Amino acid sequence: MRQFSLHVLRFALCFLVIWPAWAEVAVPALTARVVDQTNTLDASRSALLEAKLAALEQEKGSQVAVLLVPTTQPETIEQFAIRVADAWKLGRQDVDDGVLLVLAKEDRAVRIEVGYGLEGAVSDILAKRIIEEVMLPRFRQGDFAGGIEAGVDRIAGLIRGEPLPEPESDGPSGTAVDDLIPFLVLGAFVGGGILRSLFGRLPGALAASGIGFVAVWWLLGAVAIALVFAFFIFIMTLAGGRGGGGARAGAEASAVVAVSAAAGVVSVEAAPPADGEVIMRVKKSLPHLMYPDWWLKRVFPATVLERIQSAVAQSETRHRGELRVAIEATLDFRALWRETTARQRAEEVFAELGVWDTAEDNGVLIYLLLAERDVEILADRGLSDKVSDQEWEAVCQAMEADFRAGQFETGMLKGIDRIGDLLARHYPAEGPNPNELPDRVEIL
Repeated sequence: MRQFSLHVLRFALCFLVIWPAWAEVAVPALTARVVDQTNTLDASRSALLEAKLAALEQEKGSQVAVLLVPTTQPETIEQFAIRVADAWKLGRQDVDDGVLLVLAKEDRAVRIEVGYGLEGAVSDILAKRIIEEVMLPRFRQGDFAGGIEAGVDRIAGLIRGEPLPEPESDGPSGTAVDDLIPFLVLGAFVGGGILRSLFGRLPGALAASGIGFVAVWWLLGAVAIALVFAFFIFIMTLAGGRGGGGARAGAEASAVVAVSAAAGVVSVEAAPPADGEVIMRVKKSLPHLMYPDWWLKRVFPATVLERIQSAVAQSETRHRGELRVAIEATLDFRALWRETTARQRAEEVFAELGVWDTAEDNGVLIYLLLAERDVEILADRGLSDKVSDQEWEAVCQAMEADFRAGQFETGMLKGIDRIGDLLARHYPAEGPNPNELPDRVEIL
């Protein structure tokens, strides 16, 4: 009996070990440039795609393949696509210029895997744009075949050197929002205070937030922004004015802190925040909460990001250092609540991107927090010991001057060039010069 139990246990262990391999979707054989296991493409469309991809391969040498599967579960589409790319080995062996387009129809997931030799033409940013701007809109309408065809056409165009069209702007300009912020904030403070004094704390806060919502919606035409603004007007009006008005409230707060200190106990919660402190916190948070996602794409479209990436690559031919550029439109609510500064956030990004992980400790991060027009430059210890604070400050000031003028690309390219000069002075390109960190711009 004991021996039988031991056999059962061994069988169970073996089953658990090999179960993941059984569960994985099998990689289909590469029988054609278009492999459809979902019967999404009819014969004519499949033949048309096959002909397009064959012509592209004849013209440019690059191989593009399309794979449609029902699902990739339990794997993610990224994991499955990598397994397929490893098995199919698309592209020329010495060039690695293959592209794999995978659609998992039941998972509603799509992935574009690009070989190293084509990353300059079909970057991660451009692949993401093809999926989001070209393919997904057709998929949402149920036109899977049309989405696949359009995606293949865009990929082929990039390989041939054709740029993608500029993304369409679907909201108000950043400049218009910038101009409105001071008036919206001032109106919220003044109007919230008046309504609170007339109707009381809660009714006044509700009235102020309602008026604020209607005003922002009418001015900007953006419901999401209007809701965020209304919420903060509500909180600001509800929290304001506690302990009486103006100077008296400040005197009472000071008295509470003084008594607590005299008793040997200092409690931050002993006195509520004064109106001025609440106002400053909300005023600092508003730019982060009011700018929508499309704003960063408008300021830094894909073509600009590609030029910045090229500038980083060109700079690194002059020195042995490593440059990373990270751009963040806004901080999230948690960071704002903690009152995280741009410098503190830059330090987090420096660690997350592994800028410290270079052979000579000479990595440099350029971090731009777009909502605050604030640029932070962090250098690893190998370079920071050689460059003075005044030199770093001069680079930051030159970049921020361009940013304030709305010249974001100019400012970023200027910063890359000047940091490149500093790196070339202390780490000139001598001997082996491997590219230790990616050149692409990191959008956070």
